[in-house]
Amino acid sequence: SWTLVIMAVTPLSFYFAAPLSESPYLAAILASFYCAIHDRLGWTAIFAFLATLARSQGLVMLPIAGLMLLIQEWRASGDLRETLLASTRKGWVLCIIPLAFLGLEAYRSSMGLRPISEIYRTVTQNRIVNPLEGLILNLGVFLRYLREGIYNINPAWLVATLVLTVWLFFYPKHRRISLVAYTFFHLFLFLTIINYVWYTDIIMGTQSIARYTLVLFPIAVLLADRIRHMPRLLRAASLGGMVLGLLLFSGLFTVALVGP
Repeated sequence: SWTLVIMAVTPLSFYFAAPLSESPYLAAILASFYCAIHDRLGWTAIFAFLATLARSQGLVMLPIAGLMLLIQEWRASGDLRETLLASTRKGWVLCIIPLAFLGLEAYRSSMGLRPISEIYRTVTQNRIVNPLEGLILNLGVFLRYLREGIYNINPAWLVATLVLTVWLFFYPKHRRISLVAYTFFHLFLFLTIINYVWYTDIIMGTQSIARYTLVLFPIAVLLADRIRHMPRLLRAASLGGMVLGLLLFSGLFTVALVGP
């Protein structure tokens, strides 16, 4: 619940406004995690299904939810065979997650629209690379912008995501395999897509890392945990400051001084 509050009031949440599918995606992913942690697989699958309808990368929750189920069953039985049997018996409901993507593709086809993969390949200004190459290219963009004094939120926060994810291992409460796996899995997925300036060979790096990977996890989780353990007055001041920042960015947007 604290993580949800922090996601809503942090000034960065303003940037979820573009495109509008990002906010439902993040909310559905968080709800899916919450249900999985409380062993409610049906709701886990439903929220992951909704996340996939909002943004196709919601498919990431299929292996992550499966991993969480395996961990829970292993802790309950301690036997590999029992773990696999119980996970198979309970986990079949997770198969509805990819149905969201397949259903969306079928709907697009019925409307005479091209598949999403073809749109990415022929319309968008990007190319697909392996995650390691994507990481190297993004770090190159980060260093280039650093030298030129240009601030770009995505390559800068790619570095922040990597640092903070490693930092999580120093916090036993947040050292959860499933959450760290989600962070890296999601990050690797984004690193496979490299964007270019239109009609040029100038690399812009990976887009939207700040919106999806960093804000949801680990930033929101770490920040929520820190704030909820603050003294009441300091906690109120922190939340109030974030709300004011959110209002400031929103106000600037209305007069076209900033944009998502």
